[in-house]
Amino acid sequence: MPSLPSGDTVSGSDARELHDFLVRFREHPRYFNMRYQELEGLARSLNGPAPNVLYYDGKLPTASSNSVIERIRLPNQAAACELCERSVLVSGVFEVWGSGDTFDEAIDATLLGMADADIQVKRRMQTMAPKSLMIHMDVHGMSCNADGKAAKVSKLTSMLPWDICIDLKSPDAVLWVIEEHDTERHSLSSPRVFVALQLVCSPKAVKGPSVCPSFSPYDLAHRPILGPTTENELCFIMANCAGAVQGTLALDPFCGTGGILLALTHFDAHAFGAEADPQVVKGFRRTYIRNEDAAHAILQRRTKHGCVAGTNPVEGRSRPTKMQDWSHPCAVPLAALDLHATYTGIVTKI
Repeated sequence: MPSLPSGDTVSGSDARELHDFLVRFREHPRYFNMRYQELEGLARSLNGPAPNVLYYDGKLPTASSNSVIERIRLPNQAAACELCERSVLVSGVFEVWGSGDTFDEAIDATLLGMADADIQVKRRMQTMAPKSLMIHMDVHGMSCNADGKAAKVSKLTSMLPWDICIDLKSPDAVLWVIEEHDTERHSLSSPRVFVALQLVCSPKAVKGPSVCPSFSPYDLAHRPILGPTTENELCFIMANCAGAVQGTLALDPFCGTGGILLALTHFDAHAFGAEADPQVVKGFRRTYIRNEDAAHAILQRRTKHGCVAGTNPVEGRSRPTKMQDWSHPCAVPLAALDLHATYTGIVTKI
């Protein structure tokens, strides 16, 4: 366990062993500056430490930073993997093998760590043949051509003190070299280089161990019922910032067609919403059915649980089309129930 920065104290729920991880953020074109708020909210929901202990150097970063990586502390690897699964803006979580201001320093730190017999045995088990390994270069803030990356990969490969089997298509493990140059953090600009083993990444990030993000199944393109709503990724970011977990009580006083309620109920929160516009609540010329079979399944599920007494969502229409007059009184609960069988919220006209 790394020592705490001077001046920091740990008490209460933080007075326990924490483990060191590296997170890589997704460079989102709209929500990148919300990454630290989401990270801190998720740490709370996973019983992680307070922000002054969460960050490895004890300093609170700000949205003005353009860094795409952050070294953090969490209770265990399971919490780190769950964080990646829940997060919209974290694209990967890594186990740090070594770090420094230059590539050579990071390599030296990696080899120094292996002087501990237990650490070396663990790393052998993770990457030694017959397991296959891929080494991935990730450079930010400066250009690095293919030859330069290949030279660094070759050097790292040659310095690992065990046999490895390289596989660039479907590796069992991925070892990253992450370099960040000219990055403003805490009003300082200094390079950082990490050698880190991929624990889990989003499927689009790179090959190797991955997890499907929790927000993916709720993409607007997959919804059987759709109307005006908050963008899906933003809904899940807001739920994560709030630290939504099972039993959390949440109210959206301007819920529209229930996008934020959907994200909250995915995490088993008790979500309640209100909407002043009756056309939005009833779905009148606002909500349409994209998938008739899925809409019927949702209605049957709600009726079974006694959540709704109403009419057929497509009554009198064999094939509803976009922006048709569909006035089923439970349009919003239906939309919020989309793909989630345990919806417990109430949406009503004010």
